[in-house]
This record gives sequence, C-alpha cells and structure tokens, in this order.
Amino acid sequence: MPQYVKNELDPRLLGVLALGSFVRCDSASRLAMYCSHIGQSLVVEGATIKRQFTGVEREYGKNVHDIRMPCDAIIIKVVRKYPKNLDENQVGENPLTAIVYENAETREIGVLYLPRHHCIHQYFGFNYVYNPEVIRELVPGRAIAKDTVIATSPSITPSGDYKFGLEAQVALMSLPAVIEDGVIVSESFCKRMTTKGYGIRTVSLGKAGIPVNVHGDKKRYKIFPDIGERVDASGLLFATRSHDSETALCLMSRKALNRVDFFDKTVYAVPHAKIIDIIVYKGNRDRSILPNGVDEQCRHYYRRSLAFHKAIVEEYNRLKADGGVAITPEFDQLVVNSLAIIANSTGNNSVTPTYGRAPIDEWMVQIVFEYDVVPTIGFKITGMHGDKGVIVKIMKDEDMPIDAAGNRAEVIMDADSTIKRMNIGRLYEIYINASGREVSRAIRKMIETRSEEGYARAWDYLLDFYGTVSPPMLEATLQSGINRKMHVDNVARNGVYLYVPTDNPVDYDDVIQELEQKYPAIYGPVTYRGDSGRLVTTKSPFVIGGLYILLLEKIGNTWAGVASAKLQHFGIPAKLTNADKYSGPGRQQPVRFIGESEGRLISAMCEGDTTAEILDQTNNPLAHRYIVNNILRAKKPTDIEEVIDRNLIPRGNGRILTLIRHVMECGGIRFVKERDEENATI
Repeated sequence: MPQYVKNELDPRLLGVLALGSFVRCDSASRLAMYCSHIGQSLVVEGATIKRQFTGVEREYGKNVHDIRMPCDAIIIKVVRKYPKNLDENQVGENPLTAIVYENAETREIGVLYLPRHHCIHQYFGFNYVYNPEVIRELVPGRAIAKDTVIATSPSITPSGDYKFGLEAQVALMSLPAVIEDGVIVSESFCKRMTTKGYGIRTVSLGKAGIPVNVHGDKKRYKIFPDIGERVDASGLLFATRSHDSETALCLMSRKALNRVDFFDKTVYAVPHAKIIDIIVYKGNRDRSILPNGVDEQCRHYYRRSLAFHKAIVEEYNRLKADGGVAITPEFDQLVVNSLAIIANSTGNNSVTPTYGRAPIDEWMVQIVFEYDVVPTIGFKITGMHGDKGVIVKIMKDEDMPIDAAGNRAEVIMDADSTIKRMNIGRLYEIYINASGREVSRAIRKMIETRSEEGYARAWDYLLDFYGTVSPPMLEATLQSGINRKMHVDNVARNGVYLYVPTDNPVDYDDVIQELEQKYPAIYGPVTYRGDSGRLVTTKSPFVIGGLYILLLEKIGNTWAGVASAKLQHFGIPAKLTNADKYSGPGRQQPVRFIGESEGRLISAMCEGDTTAEILDQTNNPLAHRYIVNNILRAKKPTDIEEVIDRNLIPRGNGRILTLIRHVMECGGIRFVKERDEENATI
C-alpha cells in the first residue's frame, strides 16, 4: 500500500461540507449548491444512514428539531387538550399536551408543549417520535433533568445519527429522459421517499355563511370530519351557504342543507388527508343566525378545549394561592389566553374577540390535517455532490436496469453531467459502494459453513478492504476491540458501512484502481425496458452502485385546471388568494408557464415570434378578453382555426411592454417595429 499524506480538510473547519466524504473531488460551485440542498432536504419515511459516513452526522443529530426539557424541572401538572374520557363524545387523538413544571433552580413556573407534529414549512413537516421511557416519567412530582429529550425527529437513529436521505442504487446512463437534469426513478423508490405534508383550512360561520351538512346524515349534522378521520376522495372539507332572507325557506331548511349547492362556498383539502387537530374560536355575538343544531360539532370541540383552558387557570390559581409565584413568559401567555377564552365563553364579555385583527364571527374553525406526499414527476432530488435533478419519468421496478448479478437500479441519472458539473465525487461514491456490496457478498460465502477458518478469512479480507478505502476506518476498527465474529456477521447481513472522513489520506484514483484489481464491482451490460416496450440490453458496461439521495422541498405536484388567468387591475396575472387556492379540487389559476429559461428554449426552437405571441395572449388584456370571448362563442371550442385576429388586436400592447415603453419615452427613447423584405413583423 502506498504511503499517503494526510490532507488538511479537517471536518471541524468545513461546516455543512463536513457531511460529505468526497468534498475535495467536487467543484466549488457544486459544493455551494450542496450546502443549500442540506437545508432544503425533507424528512422521508424510508430514510437510512449513509454507507460512507464522516462522523459529523452524529453532531448534526444533536441539533435537530426536537422537544427537550429546558431546565432541571419538577413536573407539576400534565394537561391534555383533548383527554380520553368515558363519554361517547370523546376525541379520537389528542393533538397537544401541556406540561406545567417548576424550575428546580429559579423556582419559576413554566410550560412545555408536546404537540403531535412539527411543521414550520408551508407544506412539509414530520410527526415527532416520543421516547416512551421519558413519557412514563412525566407525572406530577417527578424530576426531569435538563436537556432530557422527550421527542425527536424520525430522522434520528437510536444511536443519535442523522439520516437526512436514503441510500439508493443508481445507474449513470445516457437515456433520452435524463437530459437537461432529468431523472428516472422506480415506483418503490418513490414510496421510500414518502414525506409528510400538513395544511390548515379556516372557515367562519355565522353572518359569513351557514355550514352545509357535508359529512353527516339525516340524524347527525356534521360539517367537517372529526379528529382521526380522513377527508374523502373528493377532497371536500366543508361548505358554507350565504344567508339570504328571501330564499331562506327553501335553501336554509334542514333538508336543503344536506347537500352542496352550486353557489355554496366550498373549501377543499388533500384527498384522503387525516384530520389531526380542530381549533374552534367563539365570537360573542348577542344573537345567533345559525339554525338550531347546525353548530353542535363546533360546540363539542369548543367545550373540550374550554376544559383545557379552565384546567390551566385552575392550576395557576392554586399555585398563586400558595404564595407568590414567578412564571415564565410562555406560561404567562398561556394563562392570559386561557383567561380571555374563559371570559368570552360566558357571553358577557364586552371585548370583541379578533383573529388577525378581524372580529370573529359566531364561530371560526381551523382544521389541521396531514397527508402522505409521494414524489412523482416534477419533484426534485439530489445527491451529496450538487447533482440535483428533476423526476421526469417513473418506471416499474422490474423495468429498471439490472446487471448480470441481479443488482437493480432505483434511480437513473445522466452520466455526462458529471463532467459538465465537475462533481467527480459521485463516481467514487457509486463505485466504492458497489465494491463494498461485492465484499459483503463474498463474506457471506466465506462464512456460510460458520467455521472459525471462514470467519478468520472474512475478517482479514474485510480489514484489507477498509485499509484500501479508508485507513481511518481500519485504524478505528482495530482500536475498538470489537467482537470479530459479530462484526463479520453484521457486514454479511447489512452490508459494508465505511468511516470516510473529509481528511481521509488517500488518492481516490489509486483507490479505484486497487479496488478494480482486488474487490471489483460488477461492471458490464445492463438490461432494462426501453420506450418501445421491449427489453434492451446495453452494449456499453455500467456500474450500479449506492448513492445517497435527498428529497428537496421543490415540488411539482400542483396542476392547473384552467388556461386563462385572472388579471389584476394592472392587466397582469393576479396572485392566488386562499379562496382561489382551496375553493375547488384543482387550482383555478394557471401555473406559470414561461419564465426566463422557458422563454429562451421556446425562442431557440420556434423563434421569437412564437414566444411573443404566447406572452401577449396572457399579458395583453384586450387579447385576453378577445380570446376568451372567441372560445365561449365558438360552436366547436376545441376546433378554432384562428383564436385571435391580429389585424384587430395587434401584439405589443401588453401591460408590461406598455410600462417599459412609457419609461423609455420619458427618457426620449421610443421603440418602433421594423419590417423585413417580406413585410413580416419582426
């Protein structure tokens, strides 16, 4: 083995880059991109630890979003928002628990919230994993040490390692679908990459609208699903009907409110989403305009939450009666909120309750739900080398590339992009993992007879592999005093895991050459199902090996059901409001079609005239109105020879161009159209 000189990439000096074993093999621009990707990665259900870890993963595991005791504390009281009881109206799952504690050092009274889930993103989050041993200790009178972890992220292993992605078998091939950062994935890979999404929908009841009996029947008036239940396949969460005294006899009857009318205001959620919390706020209006019984569901959840706030105030009064008490700002805010809610429940409160500076109607209900997000076409994934890509095709598992040894790829990425991006590190990662897979396979054969000689051969074979790839791994293994037989069994069962720090003193080109001689990976033709539907065996050889993959927050699962955009008063497409977003099962405003990159591609393929036409149809109010009227009045709306007559509505009068033209004319510059030899507008 050659004598290696230790490099100076000390992980203590690299920050986020210390998570990558091959940072010295990737270009600076790709490393900068990789650093941003770590912060965008999502918690996935199939997360695994890296097969080539640097040791920094455990340090990251100490700083995830978790719930821990802020001080040495003595538990005073445990208050559940929706506790289980013996009556028939109990709530399915409790979404929140408040722990009232006393600081053992300062004697302050504080509160620690134990929610069911964590979500600070617009969509994504995760369900906390609670420590059952600590939960059993959360009873009045027990002492809990500072920094005791009560709940943590599912991305933390029992040993404390941070698993922020998953190990996937990757083939670098030049297929049509993977050009321009495209990625092909298997169906099982998408399921492994499932993450959690969360949403909140809000509805006001009273003068704002009367709830429709969407989820009930003739016996029970049910306006939204209960906690623990799921939204149906349509995604309809609730609906309200405007109050009209002239039509109240026919539209406000119990029978009429059992079905959704065309003019009702509807609010949709994600189909099959699970309801995890319901928050009810009550106004203090003197007279209700809601028919009797339609708000019983609201009253039920309000009574249960009111009991929670009464328990908080009772405990505060008890502590205050025992003498002077100091409380933390968090507990002070909870007590103030609880007192306000209790005062408002009596109906004699002269203060008008508000939410977001707007007075609350008779009722305001917030419904929190969670749902599984399975990546599909349009989602973005990346490796640890700034090698991001967009999923453009999903194939069945049995159709993905497979080599002669039966190793099947889960992901297909562009091979040429490695040179374009200069992130050579991913080639090393794939080959070393593929070689390690064959080492594990060879060890299984060595110990199949369970003989001492076989274990000795396997141990020496494994140590030589460690020394070839990572001398620090070899040194750590020899100094650990680990049980040899147990370690060999673990490698045979779970594969090779390597400690590869950033300052690993090897030259990876030499490592790959030595692995090819002593521990060769499977390198040969692969077979997959092509676009023609037939099985194709490649002439060129490929390696299928492990690459650590992250799921990014950039998603592409929002589809528009319309092609014509709503315009604001400036004549450009209006921004979506919550009413537009959730009033139907699909978006009623088109997604952005042409940005800078799309405009360049269209202009390159179809010339600028086509790009100008597309942009003008959306941004020119006159053209937009003309096209819509033409479509609505046509006998065959899908067979219109000319959707707009440019002799009547010439291009160039869009609001954006008008603003630019105005600014330029103020500076003495005017744009004019030129004509070519054939009198065609340029």
